[in-house]
This record gives sequence, C-alpha cells and structure tokens, in this order.
Amino acid sequence: MVERNVKLGTGPSDCADVNPGCSSIVHKITTATGKCFDIYCDMDSDQGHWNVIHNRGDSSVDFYRNWNEYKTGFGDVTGNFWLGNENIYSMMVFSRYKLRIELEAWGGTVGIVEYSLFKISSEADNYRLTIGGFSGTTSDAMDHVNGQMFSTKDRDNDETSTRNCAVYRHGAWWYRACAFANLNGRYTVDTGNSKSSMYWKFFFAERSHVPMKKARMMIKRY
Repeated sequence: MVERNVKLGTGPSDCADVNPGCSSIVHKITTATGKCFDIYCDMDSDQGHWNVIHNRGDSSVDFYRNWNEYKTGFGDVTGNFWLGNENIYSMMVFSRYKLRIELEAWGGTVGIVEYSLFKISSEADNYRLTIGGFSGTTSDAMDHVNGQMFSTKDRDNDETSTRNCAVYRHGAWWYRACAFANLNGRYTVDTGNSKSSMYWKFFFAERSHVPMKKARMMIKRY
C-alpha cells in the first residue's frame, strides 16, 4: 500500500519541500498559483525529490484521451497516469524545472535521459514545450519537438496540414510532424517498430520507433 500525506494546509508546494529523510510517497501539494492536488514524490531515484508527472507500466489505463482529460489529468498517481497539463503548468509558473525520463525496453534494457530545462506554457498557448540541456544513456528524442504545442485527438496543434499526429500516433504529445518520442501512444508488446506505440525513437541505435515496456517522466525544481 502506498502512503499518502493528505493533510490540507500542511503539504509542500512540490516534492522539493519534502523532508529528504522521507521515503517515496504521495503528497498533497499546493502550488504557488494555489492549485492543490496529489503527486507522487520519488525520493529514491538519483538526486531524489522528483515530482512524477507520468507513469506507464502496463495497458490497464487508456492514454488515447481528449484535450480536457490531458488538461486535468487521469489515472492513479500510484500507477498509470498523466498528472494533467494544467497541474504541471501550475508548478512551473514561478520556478525552473528539469526533466528526467526513465525507460525500459521489452528485453529489459533500461535507458535514462535528463533535460536541464523543461517548461510548458499556459493553455492559452496550448501548453507549448520548452526543453533543452540533454544528457543520458540513450537518444535525445525530445529536441525535435522543442517549441511545439501539445496536441490531442480532438485538438490538432502540430505543424503538418495533412493529418493530426495525435490520431496517426494514437496518443497525445508535443508533436511536430510528428515526433521522435510518443510516450502516450498505444501500449503494445515489441514485435517490431511501431509508429503508434509508446515508442522512443532510436532507443536502440539500429532501430527506429522502439516500443517501450515502461516509461516514467519526473520533474524537479531548482
């Protein structure tokens, strides 16, 4: 059972405010904009104090969702979920964050990437992505979509006029035309390259569009 800190008015503004002696746990946070919600704080990964904003480890939650669902969030923060673009944005209005992405292929190979800069804008700008400062053990699949707006199956904000990348990739993301990563795509076993799967392009250097078994995105304030 995952513990939760749910005392209203006593919670942190994000996981950076959690006592470093605490184990990984769900906290009730209140951001600088006054938005209050549950978040899973990963205190065990390298450097600790990570705010988990996305997690997938099986097919139990459907990630082919509409704009409003990605805006508000869905799933369970102790399992498979998307925290919600509005929640993520509310955390970074007055603070700078970095991003850590943990990936696992179906054969068990693990990849970790970090970006020293991660930011999304408000809904008025369609949660536009700003990202940079890559380091990691696998490919840089996010630089391709730096500066892009978020797209879903019912709101097409990508740069191609011939199709909606969210529909074509069966997901929701900061698509350009389309993307080198698709972590909200279809959850599928790796039987070969798949452009509609939860892929990370060139996770293996000799393969494009490699379906992932697990994926997790975490941000940390600094």
